[in-house]
Amino acid sequence: MTKDTNRYFFVLGRYPDLSTKEIRSVLTKIGYFWSIFYHTNEILIIDMAGEVDVLSLNKILGGTVKIGVILKELSLTQTFDDIQEYLTSDALFTDILAIKNEKVAFGISYYSENNSSYKIFVPQLLRTIKEHLKIQGFKPHFPRQTTKTLSSASVEKNNLLTTGAEVVLVETKDALLLGKTVSVQDFELFSKRDYGRPVRDMESGVMPPKLARMMLNLSQKNIDAALLDPFCGSGTVLQEALLLDFTDITGADKSEKAVSDTQQNIEWLIMEEKLTHKPEIVHSDVEELAKTTKKTFDLIVTEPYMGPNSKGLRNFDDMKKNKEELENLYLTSWKAFAKLLKKDGEVVMILPIFHYKNTYLKMDIIEKIPSLGFEHIALSEKRRKSLIIGNRYDFVLREIIHFRKI
Repeated sequence: MTKDTNRYFFVLGRYPDLSTKEIRSVLTKIGYFWSIFYHTNEILIIDMAGEVDVLSLNKILGGTVKIGVILKELSLTQTFDDIQEYLTSDALFTDILAIKNEKVAFGISYYSENNSSYKIFVPQLLRTIKEHLKIQGFKPHFPRQTTKTLSSASVEKNNLLTTGAEVVLVETKDALLLGKTVSVQDFELFSKRDYGRPVRDMESGVMPPKLARMMLNLSQKNIDAALLDPFCGSGTVLQEALLLDFTDITGADKSEKAVSDTQQNIEWLIMEEKLTHKPEIVHSDVEELAKTTKKTFDLIVTEPYMGPNSKGLRNFDDMKKNKEELENLYLTSWKAFAKLLKKDGEVVMILPIFHYKNTYLKMDIIEKIPSLGFEHIALSEKRRKSLIIGNRYDFVLREIIHFRKI
């Protein structure tokens, strides 16, 4: 790392592959020059040319829990005393702590691919810092900690970023990196937009706002791009697009209830956030929309109807039949997408993967989409070039795909 380069860390969310892809897409879109220094399922560390507006970046990303800056790199051969000496020197007050009064909140998170040092190392370090702060005349407060990392909720609720600090230690194969958290995800606002909005249609399924945010960010389209969600459901994609400052947004759905739900949720969001513009919401299925609208779009981001829930499928044959019906629906939709999109317009879409006992049924349409005039944009190095989110306990997993009209 040169003197003109800064090193930042990103603590990844529930779906690390998707979170990483989102970070890379957003940094590229903004125009930062960056390279990956270290990467695990927990944390991504990048070297950046120049400084980054961390607070602004945090407001854009949906899949990142914390963002911070690396302050110091120590050799793994250095002793505990070397780390302790740094954290009880002037650096603690000049580089790390945000002190507003005599009460100081302080915490440490330790990220490592193994837990070898944590149980002894971090508690001992905290005790040393506590005694040092007391000697300096402060009243230190430390959040209760039973795991090697503090959650974003603990960092926020204990005011670590406003009256103290969260120190982050990252153990790589070659070094121990020491940094501080600069910003944490606003988990309460994401939760409010999910559980606090007027309508949540659990019967049809609800896309989490964080997921909608990440899908929008994958496209790298500018905020003046004309955006369409042709299966708008409860309006999750539309609400996140509004908050990302997209100005030309259209939502459509063939369900009158979905259109009504979306309208209620969008009106609520506009009032809550004091927004100045609103999306167009139309009652139409995607085929009819392609026939009747004169408008074309730069971007489609959507989660279509994913089929009945597990109670609606009694056996494997039911699930296989449902998969085939959905494939026909989706291919029809992609034919409409080809008419609705401008040249170089993009689609970021979710497909269902059905999980029955030890069998996973995936949609067989990915190979057919290019024949409709699209090129596949790889989200991963896997054969299907997609990203899959979910776990082995889910009946339906989500597969995210990305295509561009040619």
